[in-house]
Amino acid sequence: MKIPRRSFVSLAAGAAALTVLPRTAAAAPGGKTIRLIVPYAAGGPGDMLARAAAQGMSKALGQSIIIDNRSGASGLLGTNDIAKAPPDGATIGIAGVGTMAMQPFIRPAPYDARTAFAPITLIGRNPTVLVVSRKHGFKTVADLVAFAKAKPKTLLLASPGVGTTPHLTGVLFSSAAHVQLVHVPYARGVAPAVIDLLGGHVDMMFPDISGVYEQVRSGALVALAVTGEKRSPLLPNVPTMKEAGYPQVVSETWFGLVAPAKTPPATLNRLHAAAMTALHSPDVIKQIQLLGSAPAPMTQEQFRALIAAEQAKWKLVINTQGVKL
Repeated sequence: MKIPRRSFVSLAAGAAALTVLPRTAAAAPGGKTIRLIVPYAAGGPGDMLARAAAQGMSKALGQSIIIDNRSGASGLLGTNDIAKAPPDGATIGIAGVGTMAMQPFIRPAPYDARTAFAPITLIGRNPTVLVVSRKHGFKTVADLVAFAKAKPKTLLLASPGVGTTPHLTGVLFSSAAHVQLVHVPYARGVAPAVIDLLGGHVDMMFPDISGVYEQVRSGALVALAVTGEKRSPLLPNVPTMKEAGYPQVVSETWFGLVAPAKTPPATLNRLHAAAMTALHSPDVIKQIQLLGSAPAPMTQEQFRALIAAEQAKWKLVINTQGVKL
């Protein structure tokens, strides 16, 4: 996912204070250091949200927090490392909607997303946005739907891969609008897809707002609707899907903190308290907002309920729409 340059520069100074742990290194044992596994590459939204939260948590705990980026297999590899870590509070990790509620229902996952983790809290959530190239002249969702119904299997839906949030949001939309789209997955990620969207080689996409904000602001891409419950502060003039007539099309990219299952309740409570201190800090809130996300601190029970609800929702979409690799 592309982070706007202004956001990355604003966060770089704070993130630099956190250590990045090489894949071959081990976290220090005991209570001096906590390893935070991020199952995504450095520089993406999940990584930057992790760094923002870790900075505040480190101060609250009086302990160093080491960032350990372990990307691969759409986040499944690093997430499995979180699940398999000793449940002693020395290792926590970042969980995202993809690794917890989407990918495990499409491909064999090395962990059980329903039982392998102890939720701590949500960090931030970010709706996707329906953006289109300028070549068809679409100004509203209704324009796009009318075209898609008149010419089935004509519009090309770009995404960073099967089972990703942009892909499954497109599947959810096509089902709700009763239109047939052609999925075009980009194995190299969002950036090449956005380039082709700008060039008119594909027609539409559901990326995170942060990934296309500058292109929408400049008018190079047209934003038709956001998929959150409310309008985005970054795009206040863009309606929600509910306002466009599709209330069932609600989709967000979210990231939160989890620990391995069977981590002691007292340890989870201590980590949760530190996360709450961090996520209510004006500095951390500002960093999260710069990434185009909304800070979303939750109780452990609320986060567990969110994960369960998202798993039920996306499993149904995947199964009923026949989504496969």
